Parts: sequence; C-alpha cells; structure tokens
Amino acid sequence: MCATAGFSQDAKASIKISRVDVKLEAQFTPLIQASNIVDKRWRPKQWLEVQVDFKSAIARALGGREGTYPSLEIKYFLAFAGVKSADGKQVVGSGTINYKDVAADESHALGFVSPAALKRILQKENGGKADVSVFGVEISGGGEPLAFKSSTGTKFWEAADKISFDECVIPKERTPFAPFWGDFDLQAVK
Repeated sequence: MCATAGFSQDAKASIKISRVDVKLEAQFTPLIQASNIVDKRWRPKQWLEVQVDFKSAIARALGGREGTYPSLEIKYFLAFAGVKSADGKQVVGSGTINYKDVAADESHALGFVSPAALKRILQKENGGKADVSVFGVEISGGGEPLAFKSSTGTKFWEAADKISFDECVIPKERTPFAPFWGDFDLQAVK
C-alpha cells in the first residue's frame, strides 16, 4: 500500500506501466562556462547514462489521463563484462531511485554511473558502454513490482547467489547533468 495522503489503493490497481524501453548511452561531462571564477584545467570524462522510457495509465481515482501517480521506484542493473568480485561473483552495478509525480502517458527516467565509479569497478580509465554486457530495470510502485525490461529479456539480477551488487547508479540531480533537458525526465525524490 502507498502511504500518500488521500491515496490507499494498491499500485497495480492505480497505475499500469507499458512499453518499457531501456537505453544505455555514454555521456561526457558537460563543459559549462561561468564568469567570475578561477578556471581549472580538466578533461571531460565519460559517464554512463541509463534512460528508461515507459508509458503509464493512471486510474480514474487519481485523475486518469490528467492524473499523476505519487511515486515510482526504479531499480537499475548493469552487469560489467568480465568483472568479478573477490569471491568470483559477477559484478553488477545497481541503484534504486525514487521518482515523484509520475504523470499519465509517456515518462522518462535517467540514472547515471560516474567516471570515478567506473574506474573503481573496471580498474581502468575511460570505461564505457562496451564494458556493460547486459542491463535492465525493474519498476515498482508502493513496493509492488509493476514492470521490468532487460537486454536479455529476463531478470538476470535475481541470481543473487552469483552476483555481487555495487551501488553505483545515481540520479541526475547528483551529476553535472542536473540543469539539462528541462522537463524531459522525472524528478527524483531527494
């Protein structure tokens, strides 16, 4: 059940998620110019961006086509090719981001892996898309799984006995990309 004021229906009766698509992209740190500061010499590094696109239908009780669902949780999973933990398990980058005010119809959510996290996990400079073998997401509302999508078509992350999770996926608000793309993507709960 959701604990939002005036909201007591279960998630599956309140929101339907369909047409989930997940894209993995490389993004270089944006170069932002500002005046009245001391300039620092630096080189843009590569970030991983996971973009989740989906459609949602909201129950009439929450406004239908004009409504919003209070909050969705998206869990991100990225299996790094050939990277094993000390105990021989597959390293999977993960992260859970809560997004608020999910409007009916089309939505986009973004998750990022920083260059520093990539270097730590991959033990090399300039890791990127080619270092990820499979990826996917699971979308939940009020603790209830609503949809998933992965590049393999399965929930590969459920083989927890063979996986070592590394919490490295962060919301856009914690990256240099925060001021970009306006209202394109959902807002993460802080």
